[in-house]
Amino acid sequence: MIDGNGARDFFAATLYEAIPQAFVALDAESRFTYVNAKAGVILDREPASLLGRSVWDEFPDAHKRPFANAYEQVKATNMPVVADGCFAPWECECTSRLYPCDGGVLVVFAEGVSLDQRKTHGVELSRYLRAVLDTTPECIKVIGRDGTLLDMNVAGLTLIEAPSFEAIAGSSVYPVVVERDRDAMRRAIEAACDGERSNLEFEIVTFGGKRCRMESRIGPLRDESGVIIAALCMTRDVTQVRANEERLRESEARFRRLVERAPLGSFLNDADGNTVYCNPRLATIFGSPAEAIVAGAWRESVHPADRDRLLAACLAFYRGDDEEMHYDYRIVRPDGATRDLVVEQVRLRARDGITEGFIGIIDDVTEHRVLEEQLRQSQKLEAVGRLAGGVAHDFNNLLTVIANYGQFLKQELEPGTRGRADLEELLGATRRAASLTRQLLTFGRKQPSSPKLLAPNDVIIGVEDMLRRLIGEHIALVTDLEPDVGRVLVDPGQLEQILVNLAVNARDAMPAGGLLTIETAAVYLTQADILQPSTGGSIPALVGSPGDHVVLRVSDNGLGMDDETQRRVFEPFFTTKPLGHGTGLGLATIYGIVAQAGGRLCLRSAHGEGTTVEVYLPRKCAEVMEHALPEAPNVDVRHGTETVLVAEDEAAVRESVRRILERAGYHVIEARHGADALLLWRERRDEIALVLTDLVMPEMRGAELAMTLRETAPDTRIVFMSGYASDAARATMAPDDVLLAKPFDAESLLRVVRDALDGVAQRS
Repeated sequence: MIDGNGARDFFAATLYEAIPQAFVALDAESRFTYVNAKAGVILDREPASLLGRSVWDEFPDAHKRPFANAYEQVKATNMPVVADGCFAPWECECTSRLYPCDGGVLVVFAEGVSLDQRKTHGVELSRYLRAVLDTTPECIKVIGRDGTLLDMNVAGLTLIEAPSFEAIAGSSVYPVVVERDRDAMRRAIEAACDGERSNLEFEIVTFGGKRCRMESRIGPLRDESGVIIAALCMTRDVTQVRANEERLRESEARFRRLVERAPLGSFLNDADGNTVYCNPRLATIFGSPAEAIVAGAWRESVHPADRDRLLAACLAFYRGDDEEMHYDYRIVRPDGATRDLVVEQVRLRARDGITEGFIGIIDDVTEHRVLEEQLRQSQKLEAVGRLAGGVAHDFNNLLTVIANYGQFLKQELEPGTRGRADLEELLGATRRAASLTRQLLTFGRKQPSSPKLLAPNDVIIGVEDMLRRLIGEHIALVTDLEPDVGRVLVDPGQLEQILVNLAVNARDAMPAGGLLTIETAAVYLTQADILQPSTGGSIPALVGSPGDHVVLRVSDNGLGMDDETQRRVFEPFFTTKPLGHGTGLGLATIYGIVAQAGGRLCLRSAHGEGTTVEVYLPRKCAEVMEHALPEAPNVDVRHGTETVLVAEDEAAVRESVRRILERAGYHVIEARHGADALLLWRERRDEIALVLTDLVMPEMRGAELAMTLRETAPDTRIVFMSGYASDAARATMAPDDVLLAKPFDAESLLRVVRDALDGVAQRS
């Protein structure tokens, strides 16, 4: 009967013998402790005869074989090792696997081929191996230590474009290799002959003259006894592979340059929404290093008012199935600047449809939105200008009638009477209404002006006393005028208006008193200067052109303006003054005057620190000054005897003009509109000395009437009247035509008529 231990031993022995692999067990002293039947067949020994014997005693030559090296490695590392090669002492060629086991070594042999079998089937095996080598697509060659070619398969011959192996057998392999790679090839072959393995990439020139890039795995070739007899090279042509890799690198480089030099910021997020890359432009937009943005610092830059909205939108996009997302938000950069950003983000999917990440672009639209706001503001101002022009035409006609008929009444009332005093008030209100209309038109750049070459210093000195009375004794006025500052081309009345408006604003900003300073200086503005921000407002900045300028600088140390006031300060009708104490057209009028003069306007202010307004006007050179218009002579405007054709569609205006002219001795022919005037002129052209016509009339406009008259009589003298002259209407006038702006009084009308009849040059 078999006990428990015996049963286990029997079961183990039965199991070991049933295993199809041949194996032996060696103890710590290298003695056989078990040899299964399969191993006995391979080793050509009875298993029982090996038990207890040393492997080195039984097979002395094993000390010289790879088996001995593998055995020592297993003992030293306690790790499995594979040993390849021919184990001649065991009369077999096989692969053995050695495993550590109970202080000893377990050796498992793969299926082997005995020496007798090799001898019997040697010829067939050689043919078989040659057939395999010659059908292998990879180049295989055997090279001696000195670089002599010993063997090469068909694929290798094809690769180097050799005519046959016999033609190159025994020759050196180095001449085929390009010169710069020959030393590396020589070192690799010699190392292989010393038992080392290496990978080498090199270039060759084939026998056909073609340059190819090669990649070789080079190692030792051993004989049946394990002795290294040559170097074995397995080579493949990687020319196309490297060309494709180079094209890929170039494509990636171009793409990287495109991304990194793009004017838009770009970023790449992983599937969880974490930023893994951003280009330099994005770092510039955020004002932080790219590394900080990738680390997540961009989240802290998001404007607090936009943070929750942005987070919710991004989470919804990342968790959803939408392919793209468009959104905008603001950031606050480390330097404190707030920027407006617009973002477009798209989903990146793998071939299986799974989200791999997200790619996006960011555009800084801060300046664009500022320009949009300026455009909207400009359109608003243009609308105000058009409205002012439309109202001014009719309103100035009415003011002309009121003013002139008031003058008629004034001449009939005795001074000192109640009626005369009431009439004076009425005429004063008329003048104030006319001034308001002029301010509207000036802001809209529609007001006719009479620019003259003048010295700004002279104008300032001329109004200095008036300004002192205007600002009051509690404010000190100091002027600092640079001598010989030069001349500018501007309407003198408009320049005075600039000074008055700025002085009034300064006075109101210093209710408890202060200092008002007026300075002039000659300056040169560069292109960089005119591109600097000129005002804090959203109104389009007046930048002017580079060149010599005269700057008129008006400063006060009053209350100053906050940011909101500065943003709106040039808007028409905007005022910080109490109701009834300001029209809101002061700075708007200045804006229009400076714009007409082609100048630059700058405003600097801080709450509690006062305000400085700088008006830059182009400085005119001596050549321009030589062509300045001569002053009109001081002529008597009271009388005349010539015949004047008056074309005016507003009956009351036409009647008042007729009465003024007839009182001065002129003969007047009245026309209701342009077509009527043309008919009357054709009938009585010989007696008509001057045509006085409104610019805007039904039937035929004044400019069209003038053009028709001059086609037959080029020397016809014409004076235009207008309460509002649009740019299109003024463009139809001749350069030297005279334009009399409504409302006008009798003296202005008579002077213009007299000058036109006497041929005195004027400019509208």
